Amino acid sequence: MARYHFVCHDCEAEAIVADRESAAGRRDDHVARTGHEASFAAFVAAEGA
Repeated sequence: MARYHFVCHDCEAEAIVADRESAAGRRDDHVARTGHEASFAAFVAAEGA
């Protein structure tokens, strides 16, 4: 199952969610709130993880 992940390299805040829009929204909210730069990546979680 795909999981979408964002992590802020300035403060190490992170979120992992099943929905791309939710992760992008969390990233955008964090950047707007803090002014930090946040990266965004998608990855596939291993089965049973």
